[in-house]
Amino acid sequence: MRVVLDTNVLVSAHLNPQAPPAQILLLILREAVTLLLDARILFEYQGVLRRSRFQIREVEVDDLLSYIDKIAEYVPVEPMGETLLP
Repeated sequence: MRVVLDTNVLVSAHLNPQAPPAQILLLILREAVTLLLDARILFEYQGVLRRSRFQIREVEVDDLLSYIDKIAEYVPVEPMGETLLP
């Protein structure tokens, strides 16, 4: 299975290690699920996880994002341009 992980899942996994978001993260870290991302998503993860209100140690963020960077599948993303969705 291939997934795109919303930043809220990472935050929730940290706040409650027993909750379903933590189980999803564990599947990704064990490489049972393939995480899809691009540089913009990784940058968003970094910015959100470093917010002081979440109180995640910087070394934990660095370690997590470094591992995610190694195991994730990077996918090219093309902008939609001026297309309006219904």
